[in-house]
Amino acid sequence: MSASSRLTGIMSLAGVLLLGALAQAWAGPSSWTRTISVGEAGEGDVELEFGVRPPATDGVDAQLGQAELPPLGPGFFEARFTALDGTLGNGVDLDLRNGSQDPQAQHTLIVSFYRVAGGNVTLSWDPDRIAAVTEEAWLRDPFDDFTMFEVDMRSASTLEITSPGVTSAKLVFTSKPDVAPDDILIIQQPASTTVSGQPVGPMSVEVQAVYLEGLPFPDNAVAQTLALPNQSVTVSLGSGDGHLDPAGTLTYLTDENGFATIDGVIYHAAADGESFTLTAEVNGITVTSEPVTAEIPVEELILVQQPGPVISGQPMSAVPMIVEVRGQGVPLTNRTVTVTLATGDGMLDGTLTYPTDANGRAELDGVIYDAMADGESFTLTATANGFTVTSAPVTAEIPAVPVDEMSIIQQPGPVISGQ
Repeated sequence: MSASSRLTGIMSLAGVLLLGALAQAWAGPSSWTRTISVGEAGEGDVELEFGVRPPATDGVDAQLGQAELPPLGPGFFEARFTALDGTLGNGVDLDLRNGSQDPQAQHTLIVSFYRVAGGNVTLSWDPDRIAAVTEEAWLRDPFDDFTMFEVDMRSASTLEITSPGVTSAKLVFTSKPDVAPDDILIIQQPASTTVSGQPVGPMSVEVQAVYLEGLPFPDNAVAQTLALPNQSVTVSLGSGDGHLDPAGTLTYLTDENGFATIDGVIYHAAADGESFTLTAEVNGITVTSEPVTAEIPVEELILVQQPGPVISGQPMSAVPMIVEVRGQGVPLTNRTVTVTLATGDGMLDGTLTYPTDANGRAELDGVIYDAMADGESFTLTATANGFTVTSAPVTAEIPAVPVDEMSIIQQPGPVISGQ
């Protein structure tokens, strides 16, 4: 199978893998391949591939698509990667090296070629694609006599070998240290509710690179993942009418296991109870959280109406105490207001907790005060989330008891006239 047909099969397989938002199955400096074309004048070209994969060895890794080529045949031009120690057997047209044990290790490959007509041999490649994934890449003569040839593959695009005694070239490269990610996953969703102006409950993400592995290759190859450390994850607002606080933390680095805990994002809601989402991005790949509800914190409790005089033992419905709960300049709905006795010798009864309505107000019309004496005064305190307000003194009247029956408790005795 040629290098081009193998790559086509890989990409076709990767296209049907349902593994989230994979950018491409062979992306990233720890998991890449590049093509070099080798040809003899008048005899056509042979395309070879080289690169790195996270699990590769220096030998033939069948599960990664490498296969030993058959022995050389007479009568046509040949090119392949070989190894002096025999680890590649007859040679391969795909030479992979490990991309995770030491991402910045220098790798040396041998490009061997076999002339038919004794003509010049030309090696060609795309220098921009080589430069995108390597710190250095050179083609050198096999004898390490740099005066014979040494070509920088990151800038030049061809090498012509004219000496008939040279039948190979050393390809020396160092991969870039950073791994380009293919996928970002949410491992932990943020808390479903948060307080506007305070850090959102933590969201955890994982950044991965993806490569294909499995036998027979590529038909049964499946995607494998590699967690990527030191990747920059940027957080932005996915949806919502509010805004993220620039004073919060919006950029995070993944740890040694490829995880980033996003715990310093601050959202300012435009309205109480609104929902919003967060988007995490790495290398142009994004993932969006589930909706989060933002509650505006209570910042003020206002006394809107003083309670009027009351009748002891009856609800204060005639002229109730009315309060309003506000935060960040807006009224807050469905906040709990609690009523307690601030001063007075009597005691409270009836309804003592109230939710605020759509206007942020609570009408405390079910409070009952049981007075100890007619005409005594008392005050009420309303509390919401630690904020309090106290009413002016209220007078409690004890109603007169109607006479239903009169009984003689003691009859009068004999009397003395005039006394």
